[in-house]
Amino acid sequence: MLLEVLNMKANRHDTKHKIISKNFQRLLEISERQTFTGPSKNVSDLVMAATRALRRRNFLKVFDVINSLDLWRFLKDKDSVLEIITTKIKEGTLRTYLFPYSSSCNSLKFGLACNEQ
Repeated sequence: MLLEVLNMKANRHDTKHKIISKNFQRLLEISERQTFTGPSKNVSDLVMAATRALRRRNFLKVFDVINSLDLWRFLKDKDSVLEIITTKIKEGTLRTYLFPYSSSCNSLKFGLACNEQ
């Protein structure tokens, strides 16, 4: 999910960009065509809901959806894994935010948006 959304954002103007997962792309297209998306019932619906939230740059919604998966109860060290996933989601959300501005920025510092080229 993180890789594919970042790839889509990075290559949004390139019609022949490399697709990482054709199956994921197909499921995302089907999910986006639906006019009504009710409560998610299975894992793929939850992942598509998280993907839509990531594309809208909503970090908290992405983490809430991923955290609601039932698979976390099977892990012994659930908290450390969720902490790593939270970090990856934050990085992915920041990247999806910065990709549209990548042509006008050459560096990024905390406290400053970007330095002009």
